[in-house]
Amino acid sequence: MSGDTLPHDIGAEQALLGCMLAFAGAVGDAVELVAADQFYRPAHQTVFDVLVDMFADGQPTGTVAVVAELAVRGLLAKVGGHDYLHTLEASATTAANTGHFARIVVDRATRRRLVEAGIAVQQLGLGPGTDADDLVDRAQAAVFAVSERRQNDTACTAADLLPDLLATLETPLDGLQGVRTGIAGLDALTQGMRPGQLWLIGARPSVGKSTLALGIAAHTTIRQKIPAAYFSLEMPAGDLMTRLLAAEAGVSLRSLQNHTLSDAEWERIAYRIGPIRQAPLTIDDATTMTVAEIRSKVRRAHQRDGLGLVVVDYVQLLAADGKSENRQQAVAAMSIGLNALAQDLGIVVIAVVQLNRGSEGRADRRPLSSDIRDSGQLEQDAFGIVLLHREDMHDATSARAGEVELIVDKNRGGLRDTTSAVFQGHYARIVDMPAEWSEKAV
Repeated sequence: MSGDTLPHDIGAEQALLGCMLAFAGAVGDAVELVAADQFYRPAHQTVFDVLVDMFADGQPTGTVAVVAELAVRGLLAKVGGHDYLHTLEASATTAANTGHFARIVVDRATRRRLVEAGIAVQQLGLGPGTDADDLVDRAQAAVFAVSERRQNDTACTAADLLPDLLATLETPLDGLQGVRTGIAGLDALTQGMRPGQLWLIGARPSVGKSTLALGIAAHTTIRQKIPAAYFSLEMPAGDLMTRLLAAEAGVSLRSLQNHTLSDAEWERIAYRIGPIRQAPLTIDDATTMTVAEIRSKVRRAHQRDGLGLVVVDYVQLLAADGKSENRQQAVAAMSIGLNALAQDLGIVVIAVVQLNRGSEGRADRRPLSSDIRDSGQLEQDAFGIVLLHREDMHDATSARAGEVELIVDKNRGGLRDTTSAVFQGHYARIVDMPAEWSEKAV
C-alpha cells in the first residue's frame, strides 16, 4: 500500500497548525490532544515540534518568531519556507476550532496505525513461526497499541522529570497509594502496591498463599472499587466464590460447602451479598493457560474495564509458551512476561508462587525468597515478595496457633520486615491481628 493511500487530511493539519501560529492559547490546547507523530506530512511534524518547544520555553509562537526559529535550526527550507508558514497562518479560522482540527488529525493517525497493524498481523500470519499462541499475542499487542491515544518517545531527561516530581512532593499523601491488601501491618510495609509492579506471594502448600491473594483481590474490588482479574489455575471459580463469600460474610466455610447454614449465617450473607455482587472482579479458572493467553485476556479486559490488579494463582501451574529446554527456562520466561505485563499496562500483578522444601531444613523453618521453586528469575523480576509462615503447621502445641507471619523479604520501594496477622481457616481469610494477640506475641 502506497503512502498516499493511507488515511490523512492535509487540510485539517494545515488548519490546526494555522490556529497554533495565529492564536497563542491554541498551542497549549493542541498539545493536550495531539502529538507530532500523528501528523501525516513530515514538514507538519517539524513545525509542530518547534511550536511546542517555543511554547514550553515561554517564547512567542507567532509566525514571524517561528520562521526565525526554523531558520536558526536550519529547517526553514525543509518545511516549505516562510511563504508556506504564512499559508498555514492564513488557513486558521478561530482559536475555538483548534480542538476540532486536532481530533481530525488524531482520527486519521489512528486509522493509519490500524492499517499498519493490519499489515503487521498479516505478515505475522504468513511468516515463519511455530508457536501460534505467541503470534496471537504479538498480533493483539499490535492492535492494542492502536487504541493508545499517544505513542510518544518515553525517554525523559532529568529536567523533564523534576517539575512533576517537585509538584508531587508539595502535595501531602492521603493515606496509602495504589492497591491495598486490607492487612494493616502489610500495607504499612508495602505502602500500597503501585501500578507497574510485580509482587510475589509465596509459601509451602496449605499455608495460606491463595487465601491471602484472594483476600487482596476482594479488598481491592469491594472496598477500593478497583477492577481486578483473578486467574486461578488450581481452584474452580465456584470454589473461589464460596471462599470469598465465607470470608466477606464471616460464615463457616464448611457450612457453605455442606449447605448447612444457620439463620444467623444467612443473615450475614444477605448483608454482604450486595457489595460482593457489585465488585468489579472477574475470575478465570481455565486449568491450562500460558502467559501469552493471560496477557491477551488482560489486554482486552484492561481496554474494557481499566484493570488495576491481576492475580495469577499460581505461576508453576502455567503452561510454557513455546518450547523451552527445561522447566527453569520456561518459568523464567513466564516471570519476564508477567513483569512486562505489569509495566506495559501500568497495573499491579500479583503472582502466587510455590516454594521448595528448602525452609524445612532450617531450624526456624521460615522461608526465604531463594526457596521459590523452579526459577531465580522470579526473585529477580519481582518488585516485592511476601512469604507466609505459620508455626502451628509444624508444632500443633505452639503458643502462636492461628498466627501467620507475613515476611516481606524483598521490597524495592520500602522496608523489608515481618508483620503478623491471624489465619482464620474456617472463614477462608487472613485478618489483622488484635492488639491483645500482638502483646502476647511480644
